[in-house]
Amino acid sequence: MSQLAMALIAVLAAWAGVWIAAVLLARFLPDGAVKSAVSVLPSTLTMFQRLMRSKSVPRRARVIPWAGFLYAVSPVTIIPDFVPVIGKVDNVLALILALRWSSRMIPTGVLLEAWPGKASQLKLLVGNRVSGATTPARD
Repeated sequence: MSQLAMALIAVLAAWAGVWIAAVLLARFLPDGAVKSAVSVLPSTLTMFQRLMRSKSVPRRARVIPWAGFLYAVSPVTIIPDFVPVIGKVDNVLALILALRWSSRMIPTGVLLEAWPGKASQLKLLVGNRVSGATTPARD
């Protein structure tokens, strides 16, 4: 198997592991700020997947989150990852900024439909665009 295939499998396995861990933490933690913060991760990954598949999302709005994701997983970043704490902050910041920037190009209804969590959590990620809106009820 080629090195590229091995790297892709490793990235996908790590992504799935983080998502599963976040879902389990969000399910079993007591209500509060920590549970809310942990539950944002699987909701964000689910929204990312839904937006990438949606035909209502412009191509440019699909490319920007991928660029943020590729920057976050790249070994070459502005602040090296081996620097304690702030080495990872630029990766998270790149993801958040990419999501906010691309969300400006996506209709609010599409964002709300793709978001599986609470609208208040979505507001933290994309800003006041979704103020007062509610996410659609899911079965």
